[in-house]
Amino acid sequence: MSNMSNLIQAAKKHGIHVLSHEHGQFPVPNKYHDVLCLTSDFMLHVAKGETLNQHVREFIDRLQRQNIEIQDKNINEVSITFLREMYRHLVLESDESSRKTVLLEGQDSASDTQREALKIIRDAVDKQASDIHFVLKPTLLEISYRIHGDIFHINDKPAEQGQRLLATIYGAMSDVSSTTYNPSVHQDARLKTALASQCGLFAGRISSGPTDTDPGSVMVMRLLYDSNKRIQSLDELGFLPEQQDSIELMERRAIAGGVNILSGATGSGKSTTASTLLSGVIAKERANEETQGLGLRTGIKVVTVEDPPEYRIPGAVQTPLVVKDRSDPEDIRQSWLRSISAMVRRDPDMCLIGEIRDRDSAKAAFDMATTGHGIYTTLHTTDAVSIMARLKGLNVDKDLMLDPDILTGMINQSLVQKLCPYCRIPWHKGRERVARQQRDRIEKYCQTEGVYLRNTGCKHCVHGIVGRIVIAETIVPNMELMEIFDTKGKVRAKEFWIRQMGGISKCQALIRRINEGYVDPVQGDSSVIALDNDFVALGIDYSKSGDFDAPAIHPQNYWGQSERQIKLVS
Repeated sequence: MSNMSNLIQAAKKHGIHVLSHEHGQFPVPNKYHDVLCLTSDFMLHVAKGETLNQHVREFIDRLQRQNIEIQDKNINEVSITFLREMYRHLVLESDESSRKTVLLEGQDSASDTQREALKIIRDAVDKQASDIHFVLKPTLLEISYRIHGDIFHINDKPAEQGQRLLATIYGAMSDVSSTTYNPSVHQDARLKTALASQCGLFAGRISSGPTDTDPGSVMVMRLLYDSNKRIQSLDELGFLPEQQDSIELMERRAIAGGVNILSGATGSGKSTTASTLLSGVIAKERANEETQGLGLRTGIKVVTVEDPPEYRIPGAVQTPLVVKDRSDPEDIRQSWLRSISAMVRRDPDMCLIGEIRDRDSAKAAFDMATTGHGIYTTLHTTDAVSIMARLKGLNVDKDLMLDPDILTGMINQSLVQKLCPYCRIPWHKGRERVARQQRDRIEKYCQTEGVYLRNTGCKHCVHGIVGRIVIAETIVPNMELMEIFDTKGKVRAKEFWIRQMGGISKCQALIRRINEGYVDPVQGDSSVIALDNDFVALGIDYSKSGDFDAPAIHPQNYWGQSERQIKLVS
């Protein structure tokens, strides 16, 4: 300890102080003080063995966005005890009393605006919102929340106050690539980690830009919850039992070298599913007891590159995409390629590539699979078979793309609202309120004795909804499917998958969830997929007189989540 004390005293003598204290220039939450400490000589002190820790890499990325380069020579591995001593003895007194960054009590107008922003974010979190929408108009700022897929108008503020609020969120409360908030251009930012933690979030992703009014702008904050507290199972997410079996098979096949691709629209839950899948893989491989003399066997190493990390994956090394100039598409493309290439040098068993964006990133993903790495990644497509069509459009080598030992799994998903079991309305009591054509279609394709409609809400739900579940397709491809896609195209391949491989399309999955009483058929038919979609596109008839069934399976207590009373009045 004497040597440690001498080092601390020498640092004090030379005026070195901590910058990453909670009230310092570059704050980190107290819970990470045992992981890292930045001092005023811009040395980053990191706990031994934690150099690749997700929070360390995020902190370095944050500094880089502020033009502070932390090179390997500036990283110093130390003991946790030494980190604690630095935070104990090298904090400036002025930092102790400062309230500029950590938003507690204070009288200045900037802090008042920051506290107002925190109040809004915390209220949105308490209401389980996925997004906060700020729309600035000439006379007022409209504030709305997206809750379980629906938009709710929450509050209005005067335009002048709204302008200050948006500028404060972007300029004082976020890690940003541009130091000044400019409502007339498109800008992206990320809520400071310390503030996100205060609000019970893993992160907050911010996107802003102009509207056609003057003054006018829009800002949307995506609220990313800390999944480390509890990872949902595939069943809780909404995957059918047969689909869960398919996913377990594609997991086993990919682990020795293969690509599993998740697809869907923006906001369809791909990142949530990916975190569940990889968390499950890591947990299965982790030993429960220590090996004498070697410690705990952690099983496999999972490394990710994401833009940015959206959910914590326990046991994974998660890294953000580092881009110097986000206004330059070529810089973004090169950043992805550099990050994917760097992952290979970090000795992974399995990798998550946040998104396949172009031919080069697709090629890099498939090349990694051929060297024995399991790869998970995402694409934007409307169904699972279209993943192959998208890869073909990106000019991925056909010998790789159509090899079922390399492309080991394809998942497509949409989100649909889950009905409240306490106030939902039986079909026979509410059928007359449904438009005739849609009512006829529902009664043709669904077993209406088990069908329910959405009600206006009760103390257990938000306007009749208690959450959202996935409606999905899962494909473990074989050679025959690949050959049909190659010779006859996507439509015939999808028909073969359903008729010959027993595949469950999103249309079938939706009908099953409607028949089980979990999904309003009007909402499912209108916003997920038409109940007669597969009949129109493929000639496959799931109606009561048709040649295919989509029966209910009646799982126990599928609503799952604990009851919670939510008020929409701030």
